[in-house]
Formats: sequence, C-alpha cells, structure tokens
Amino acid sequence: MRFLYGRTSPKRLAAELEAVQSTMLSSYFIIVDLLIFSVFFTILLMKIFHSFLSALAFCLALYFFGIILFLILRKWFK
Repeated sequence: MRFLYGRTSPKRLAAELEAVQSTMLSSYFIIVDLLIFSVFFTILLMKIFHSFLSALAFCLALYFFGIILFLILRKWFK
C-alpha cells in the first residue's frame, strides 16, 4: 500500500512543522498546559489533602508558580 501514496514535498513538510512549532511555543498553549498539568497533579494527590479548599489552594499555587517560572525563563532566554 505504501506505493500508492506519493511523498510530500520538503517545503510542505517544513511548513507543517513550522505551524506545529509555532502552536507548541505559543504563550497561550503553555499557560493552558500548565493549568491542565496543575489540575491533573492535584487530582493525583487528592488523598493527602484534608479538604477541598486545601486542594484548590495547592492547585492555584502550583499554577501560579508555573506561570511565574515560565515568565522568568521567557524573559531570561530572550
């Protein structure tokens, strides 16, 4: 079946790769990814929290720490 599909041109592959890289490196994607990561990490650690309020505080603290770290690193590497 492989012989039925033609190879894509290197220009088209480079354009698609550039689109994916620009999406992955955008600030909005990283901030949403940090939110998903902090919620997921909080859900995994739900057993050790005594209340929902402490879990929410941990999730927000982890999220804001990630945002601050991202902003510092972005400013440092530019």
